[in-house]
Amino acid sequence: MAKEKELLSGIGFAQVERLLMDVIDHAEKAVVVGEVAKQPRAVFLGPLCRLTVAAVMTVSIMVGIWLVPVVGKKLIGGMINLEKRDKKWGEVFSASLFLGMISAFLGYVFSDFAAVFRGDLSGLIPPLVMLVSAAMMGVCALALKKLGWRWMNDYALPISLLVGMASAIPITAWLG
Repeated sequence: MAKEKELLSGIGFAQVERLLMDVIDHAEKAVVVGEVAKQPRAVFLGPLCRLTVAAVMTVSIMVGIWLVPVVGKKLIGGMINLEKRDKKWGEVFSASLFLGMISAFLGYVFSDFAAVFRGDLSGLIPPLVMLVSAAMMGVCALALKKLGWRWMNDYALPISLLVGMASAIPITAWLG
């Protein structure tokens, strides 16, 4: 229990895990918005589309708010127990979870990338939106660490998400 408190107190495992999950979560949402932005203008601006995007974003955020504390606490407890028994297997398990999340997400981001080789540059839209969102998260993290802006910890995800969504519009106009 002391090791769990040590890992979860101060700037430690919990903050690193939260930052990682925030980056993955906001990048995935930004890519989905980039995919929607590739659609013809009439579909993207339609009231049904706007309502659907708002509902999906709201539900996915609310699920995260309720699910992460329940599943995260149990997962961290199980990983700490595994690490107590065998440190090497704990590291392998942690690395495999991380790689599984990243590979599932990257499969979606780069699913249309092959279109670039056929001369259709729209396959670059999701990766570029992801890069813009990740870069903005990096800027927010630097502001938190270097400038000591503690409030940025709460606003880094929404800022990065909004910048990613906003970047989808000019990127789509440029490449779409």
